[in-house]
Amino acid sequence: MGSDVPLGSASGGRFFRVSIDASGSRVHLAWVSHSGTNFTTTGLFYRRSLDGGATWQSTRQLVPEDNDPGPPALSAVGSSVHLAWTNARDGNPPCYAAPACPEVYYSRSLDGGATWGAQTRLSDGNTIGRPDIAGLENRAVVLVWQDDGNVDGEEEIFARRSTDNGMTWSSRRRLTNSPRESDHPMLSALGPILLVAWFDRRSEPDQIYARLSSDGGRTWKPEEQVTKGSARSTTPRTGLTSGFAHVLITEDPTRITYSRRGCISPGVGLVSCRS
Repeated sequence: MGSDVPLGSASGGRFFRVSIDASGSRVHLAWVSHSGTNFTTTGLFYRRSLDGGATWQSTRQLVPEDNDPGPPALSAVGSSVHLAWTNARDGNPPCYAAPACPEVYYSRSLDGGATWGAQTRLSDGNTIGRPDIAGLENRAVVLVWQDDGNVDGEEEIFARRSTDNGMTWSSRRRLTNSPRESDHPMLSALGPILLVAWFDRRSEPDQIYARLSSDGGRTWKPEEQVTKGSARSTTPRTGLTSGFAHVLITEDPTRITYSRRGCISPGVGLVSCRS
C-alpha cells in the first residue's frame, strides 16, 4: 500500500460519510461532514483523480451548507458519474434527528466529473433517507432509498430506474412490504444483475433481507432472508462477482459476518442457486 493522502478535513465534533467509485483511471469521491450533535453538515463535496488515485484535483462543493445535504452515493460507468444524496432544501418539517426531513436528489456528470448537471429531486415528500445508486450497462441507472410515508417506524425500500443514463426516471417502485422498518438499503450491480440488501425489523432481532434483479431493475425476484441468527444484524454491504452475490453483515455487539449465494452465470443471469 502507498502512503496516506489527506483528501478532506473537518473541525472537532464532526464525522464523515463518504462514497467512492472508479471507472478506468478516474476515481471519484464525494462526502459530507456531519455534526455529532445535530447531524447538520457543511455541504456536499467532490474530488476526482484522473490517474488512478496518484494525484487528486481540487475539492469542489456541489451542494451548499444551508441545504444540509446527507450521505452521498456515487456510481461511475465510463465517463458517466451518477450521484445521489439527501437534501433538506425543500423546507419540510423536522423528523428524527434532522432539523428538516430531507428528500432524495440526483445529479450526473457526463464528462467524468469535470462538470455536473442539474440537481433533480427523485423522492416525493415523505420522510426519506439512505439512498444508494448503481449505473449499469446499456445506460441504465437504478436508485434505491428508504421512505416511511410520514409514519415513524414504518420505513420501506423503494426504487426508481432510468434507461437513458439518468435523463428521465420511472415512477417509484416499492421493494419491501413488511411491518416495522426496512432500513439502510445497499445496492450492487454487475452487468444486468442487481443486488439490494437491507436490515429489517419485522421480527426480533433485526435480520438482513435481499432481492435480486437479472434485468437491470425492470423486475425483481422475491425477497430472501439472508440472516437467521440470534444476534441483531444491521447495515449490510453488498457485492456481486461472476457466480455469486455477497453480503457483509454487522452483528451486534462485536461480530462481522459474511454470506454468499451462488446465483449468477455470465450471459445467463439468475440461474438455479445454492445457499
